[in-house]
Amino acid sequence: YYRDVLRWRLGGEYVIPNLGLSLRAGYFRDPLPVKEQFIETNRHGFGLGFGLLVDQVVTIDLAFVRTMYERNSDFIYSADYDDNDVLLGTHNLIIDEEVDMNRLYITCAYRL
Repeated sequence: YYRDVLRWRLGGEYVIPNLGLSLRAGYFRDPLPVKEQFIETNRHGFGLGFGLLVDQVVTIDLAFVRTMYERNSDFIYSADYDDNDVLLGTHNLIIDEEVDMNRLYITCAYRL
């Protein structure tokens, strides 16, 4: 039921020391290891964020992450049988979806 996949992420951070500011960005590919015909395996996305050092003891970080993929689902919602319970045919419902997930992360840390 599973297959080999390679999950990878690439990102960078640029620090502006005199402002106490860190700028971050990244991109990722996140394929699913499940051998399922109705799940799209090319999940990908990006992240943007920044960190702010306040008064040399508190850091505030804000990050936005967007994940995107497409999938289709094939559901059998009814079946036709003859008088001897022999399957004559099915009626399928096919749903194509574009999935976009947006997440916002806010963290705060106090340095001792």
